[in-house]
Amino acid sequence: MLFRSGRTLQDAAGKPFLTLHDAFQYWEVRYHLTGLGALTVNPDRVPGARSFGAMRQTINDSGSRCVFGEAQFPQALGIALVDGTRAKLVTVDTLGTNVPPGVQAYATVLRGLAQAFRTCLVSE
Repeated sequence: MLFRSGRTLQDAAGKPFLTLHDAFQYWEVRYHLTGLGALTVNPDRVPGARSFGAMRQTINDSGSRCVFGEAQFPQALGIALVDGTRAKLVTVDTLGTNVPPGVQAYATVLRGLAQAFRTCLVSE
């Protein structure tokens, strides 16, 4: 079997999380994940204080334990966002920078993404 993230993510369904960049919409829908929002749609634009404050409030109100960021974007905002909350910042490799090229590369990237989501969302 090439890729079976459905089983990997089964227990993560319904557990709220946020992202730094709006990159996981299709992933959320496909695997019934509960993404509550993204800090920014465009990673080249720094969100304002109001957006930042609203996102921190969402973390606290929802009990979100995970904020997912991507390795190619600066992590300083994510670090500041989770500081003082029970959420942790998890950096995922959506580009496969550490994956050897080949016919299994894309599936390997998806498995890594699924495992990162599962590890943060399901583990206590």
